[in-house]
Amino acid sequence: MVEIIVAVLVVGGLAVLPIAGLIIQVWRDHRGKRRNAQGRCYACGGSGFLLPLAHYKGATFNYCVACFQRQRRMSTMTGLVAAGVLVAGLCAWLIVREL
Repeated sequence: MVEIIVAVLVVGGLAVLPIAGLIIQVWRDHRGKRRNAQGRCYACGGSGFLLPLAHYKGATFNYCVACFQRQRRMSTMTGLVAAGVLVAGLCAWLIVREL
């Protein structure tokens, strides 16, 4: 019985981060779409020269030059971190499998 309670707490604790991230992303998308409809930057709400940037979901949003560059850097870093986590997980799996 204790193992079940611990498992539920662990899974629940791990589920909090993705759920919080989803809520934050939905809020940011709503705010950004509203800003783009008004002709302002998706991220900061500034006006001026806007550049289109396709998101991974297939939608294209308009960013000011500074936010465009920042978004591109963050996208690249996110991809590198995801690749690193995948490689680390694969290495851990191979090590554990050999034991």
